[in-house]
Amino acid sequence: MFLGSNISLAQMALATAHSGGGSTPLLDTYPSTAAYSVARLLRTAYAGDAILVRRASDNAEQAIGFVSGELDAASLATFCSGTDGFVKTVYDQQGSNDATQTTTSAQPKIYDSVTGVITSNGKPAAYYSGNSQVLLTSSALAIMTAKRHSTFTVSEQVSGASNVLSAFSTANWSLSMSIGSPTFVLFDGSWRTAASRTLSANVQYVAACIRSGDTTVDSYVNDSEYLANTCGDVAFGATVCGLGRHPTSSGAQVHYNQEWIHYANDQTANQVAIRANINAFYGAYV
Repeated sequence: MFLGSNISLAQMALATAHSGGGSTPLLDTYPSTAAYSVARLLRTAYAGDAILVRRASDNAEQAIGFVSGELDAASLATFCSGTDGFVKTVYDQQGSNDATQTTTSAQPKIYDSVTGVITSNGKPAAYYSGNSQVLLTSSALAIMTAKRHSTFTVSEQVSGASNVLSAFSTANWSLSMSIGSPTFVLFDGSWRTAASRTLSANVQYVAACIRSGDTTVDSYVNDSEYLANTCGDVAFGATVCGLGRHPTSSGAQVHYNQEWIHYANDQTANQVAIRANINAFYGAYV
């Protein structure tokens, strides 16, 4: 973050506190269409909370915000002490398209009654146990109507092919990103495999899926790029999007998710810097 010569020490301290470990919040430099994180503040000007949590003991709910640019884990632990805690809502830090889930059995877990705050590589994470957990956006993301779009995510696979982002209508999926084999797929009437590398379980990944042209999709995992693949030049028809998985998909999909960043445009030129910012906080790769 640029700090002018006349900025006060208090303002400098506030900027550092909001940065999440001292790095500039991602959206300050690369504003997106929608952005969600259960672990960190993504935009200095964002004054809202990170997540809305429900505890299992009495179904009480509490919003959890940030401290020094990271999820207020102490408040989460106090609220959920002795019981399990689940994410009901993860707030959109760029706009107003929050992702929520009112069905309790479909809410991902973020606090364990025995082990405490659930983490991946030391940072808070939403745990999808493979049953049917998914957080639904309040309306369709703009990326689903744009022929060029980019999505970045932080995820750790445990088992199965984990759909970390799904866009869907009543008829089909529009876009799905999966950690597993294949790494990424795009649905445009047919499945298009953008990368076929099988990723290891229990390893945190910074991943990107970019539709960089009307008929191409490219993918990146950590510091590696995979070959682009062709896709149909079709209009997407999604009504809402699912963070975590498609709500009607079958099969076990066990994984941790921490962040979802969506752009309704081609971010090929910025993807290295965006992934570097994400990695600077999560430490997923060198």
